[in-house]
Amino acid sequence: MKAYPIKVIDVEQWDKLIHEIRPIIKRAIRKTVFNLCKEDGQDLEQEILLKIYSKIHLFNPKLSFNDWVYILSVNHSIDFNRKKLKVKESPMNETTCESSPTENLSDKNLLRELLSKVSSKYRNFIYEKYIAGFKQREIAARHQLPIGTVSGRIQKGILQLKKLIKEEGLNHQDF
Repeated sequence: MKAYPIKVIDVEQWDKLIHEIRPIIKRAIRKTVFNLCKEDGQDLEQEILLKIYSKIHLFNPKLSFNDWVYILSVNHSIDFNRKKLKVKESPMNETTCESSPTENLSDKNLLRELLSKVSSKYRNFIYEKYIAGFKQREIAARHQLPIGTVSGRIQKGILQLKKLIKEEGLNHQDF
């Protein structure tokens, strides 16, 4: 991939660049956002493209452009998760969408189903840490608990989740 140390990018360059980086952005969204409707996915992709366009002048040509795009996409997706989580009352509520998800999410749906079987005492902590992307200290502050309590609940929840995965005859590396 070429380096694009460009202050102003013309339409042809931008079209070519979008074509090259769109798969990177989609992969970052898929790996970062847990439950995404088609419209939300398209909106998120457009927001990331706008952010890239507005910040391309900050790109350091000594670094990998693909890595820069991926990191920017992941960070923006994590912010999207955080905003989405703040809007919801409970993180395990289903989101409603008029259309189907962007891709086949059978692994994510299976993981979501297994996560719903984890004790509610631990489930929300796992969700906030690994799906919404919060740090343990942020989770502790949200729930007004000591960080050790949050860490313990996350670990106990992970043990329950691993047990459920084994019971289903799956491998945790499938996720």
